[in-house]
Amino acid sequence: MSKEAGLFMLLCFAAMAILMSSFSGASLQRRRNVLFFCMLFSAAVIFLASAAAGFFVKSGAEPVRFPMEIAASIGIFSLLFFFSEYLIDVIGASRPVPKMPGRLLGILCLAGSAVWTALILTGQFSFIIDSGNSRSILFFTGQTIGGLFVLIDALLLLAYRRVLGNVHAFVFLSLIIIHITAMVLEYLFPGVPLRIQSIALSLLFIYTRFHLETERELEQKEVDLLKSEVSSMAGRMRPHYLYNVLSTIYYLCDRDPQQAKEAISIFSDYLRDTLDVLNQKELVPLTWEKNAVHNYLLLEKMRYGDKIRIESRFDVDEERIMGPPLTIQPLIENAIRHGLAKKKEGGTVFVEAENMPEGGARISIRDNRSEE
Repeated sequence: MSKEAGLFMLLCFAAMAILMSSFSGASLQRRRNVLFFCMLFSAAVIFLASAAAGFFVKSGAEPVRFPMEIAASIGIFSLLFFFSEYLIDVIGASRPVPKMPGRLLGILCLAGSAVWTALILTGQFSFIIDSGNSRSILFFTGQTIGGLFVLIDALLLLAYRRVLGNVHAFVFLSLIIIHITAMVLEYLFPGVPLRIQSIALSLLFIYTRFHLETERELEQKEVDLLKSEVSSMAGRMRPHYLYNVLSTIYYLCDRDPQQAKEAISIFSDYLRDTLDVLNQKELVPLTWEKNAVHNYLLLEKMRYGDKIRIESRFDVDEERIMGPPLTIQPLIENAIRHGLAKKKEGGTVFVEAENMPEGGARISIRDNRSEE
């Protein structure tokens, strides 16, 4: 390896390091980002190990070359594996992909690394020293394993080209095209190492033409989803109720500061429990609904005093009965706001739950106006 080639390897290593530094801890929580980061890390190992191996050969430290070249060979198959897994992950976001390709790729990665390690240790192949490279059965086995990686990726791109779209399919295909082009150029111009350097060009192309674009789209979708969830939560929590609670707390700040503190504490518990449950998008047991109603009524009693009373009877297994969150509280709120609050003497809200003969439970809410 020439001095210029070694320096170029180090430049490629620096480029991979810069790209890796662009991944934050939060972004690495997504599997797709982890896979691309692993691709960059594998490429960085390839470039650094190749440059180091060339340096040790020129300095006369021949034995040290072997572990460096082994690291580079393992890095190449790791890169191929992570690239294939990245491709499967992208396709899987739109359409299910069978597990067999991923398992086969994992086996090929281990087998390829083992074969090329054996070739290097037995002196049958070297990334750095071109003379004396053997063309044994073991060598062609290693070449075949690498070709199988390319074949599987090409078949995936062909089978799911409509899912990816023509442009994105071509971007992924570029890793194969650029590498094959580099191999042809090496054959036409012996002594010019291009295959390993072509990896950097391929990754830069995929990073700029696909990964960054899709990441921006995913981030925008997450922002839109968050806005939608916040809007949905606000709708479920009845904005006018929030306004009334805040008005009550504002009123209590002058009349009874201690009670205002209690109201803030209760309202904080109500918001925390409600937002947590709504964010999980799961059914809740009747006991949770009762606690939400309890906190709600404590705040309403601070506003209306003894005018508002509630009586409940639950002849059901409260942990077994499940339902959407905030099912009962809005109904009780309507009974108070549109019924009892308008009566000078106030009244009582009755909440009853009983088992149904055919299964499930019936929950009824009424106020004492129906008894008058």
